[in-house]
Amino acid sequence: DLMREMQRVAPAMRRILLTGYPGLSDAEDACRNGLCERIMAKPWRKAELLAYLTESQPHG
Repeated sequence: DLMREMQRVAPAMRRILLTGYPGLSDAEDACRNGLCERIMAKPWRKAELLAYLTESQPHG
């Protein structure tokens, strides 16, 4: 529900789902349905998150 509301309010905002249950079907469904870009499992590493955000920045 939160991801849907975030998409409605700010459709251009990037959404990454941080979860302790990466195999949870709701989390996988959210990404499959375009509600998030990526699922990152807890405990996540700061370097991994920063690398992902840096690599996926729009170029231009």
